[in-house]
Amino acid sequence: MLELKQSSLYQAIAAEDIAEGEARGIAKGVAQGLAQGVAQGLAQGKLDAERELCLELVKKHHRGLLKKAAPLIQDCDDTALLRKWILGTSDPDCGALGRLLDHVESPKTGR
Repeated sequence: MLELKQSSLYQAIAAEDIAEGEARGIAKGVAQGLAQGVAQGLAQGKLDAERELCLELVKKHHRGLLKKAAPLIQDCDDTALLRKWILGTSDPDCGALGRLLDHVESPKTGR
């Protein structure tokens, strides 16, 4: 068996197998990296769209809260919370949206 492993034909076939395995591994890694990058890009795009929508709705329906709401909205990375705020903008009562914003603001400011 040792003589077989030392033969040039065996070594050539082994080198091809190694190269083929490396190529498959690289291709798999690239595909996984690409899929992960696409997923992260889609998630970031969704988050950016929700922030933009929330800001536009606050500007349109609750302009008086814009100064308070804008930094909170722009810093928010929680899509569920952004959706809650978006739904909160549909309430004509500015106080309701203000209370939603206060609820989130208080842990950050220590109130």
